[in-house]
Amino acid sequence: MTLEVSICSDCGGAFAARLSTCYGCASAAAAAHAGEGWPEVPDAGAEEDDARRPVLSVRDFAALERLARLRLRPDDPISAALLRKLDRCRVVRADAIGADVATLGSRVVFSADGGPPEARVLVLPTRTSAAGWTLPVTTPRGLALLGHAVGAVVPVAGEDGSVGETLHLLSVAYQPEAAEAAAAVVRGGGAGGAGPSGSIAAHAAQADRRGLA
Repeated sequence: MTLEVSICSDCGGAFAARLSTCYGCASAAAAAHAGEGWPEVPDAGAEEDDARRPVLSVRDFAALERLARLRLRPDDPISAALLRKLDRCRVVRADAIGADVATLGSRVVFSADGGPPEARVLVLPTRTSAAGWTLPVTTPRGLALLGHAVGAVVPVAGEDGSVGETLHLLSVAYQPEAAEAAAAVVRGGGAGGAGPSGSIAAHAAQADRRGLA
């Protein structure tokens, strides 16, 4: 018996079925295309300002939903926190997300309660996450920063539900989606192509190769 495995073109997940896009990515893409985002859970009966809602790409949404529903136990508080995040976010295509938004794989610089700046890379939890370099989105800080734009001030919930600390997102030093867009422009027009977009993209791609973007 031959087992057919397909790779989702959006999230890169492997599935034992013939498909081009997995169910999670297809559902998120349909919501984004319709401009509906995802159903929002009201907070204390108050509607959240749309501009303050976190923004996730279809790819990140699918990865987080798979983590929350398939890799974590249903009674895991981290799973519940992830699902609450998904409930209140807006979902957009990867090429439509702002370059200043903290996405999975982004190198973010933030401060906690007005303290010194800290730089971390937002990642999914793995056994090889480097302490002091990465910030898993299953941690309170990582989950709080994900989906917000530079300048955002976001509270981090404590174990009892109260605000434990407040984070200020100072910059997004590197974002995978922005790097992919810059590389696409370079491939399309050439690093020496005319126009400001070509030179900016070439500079971004060069900085990315040096690890400075």
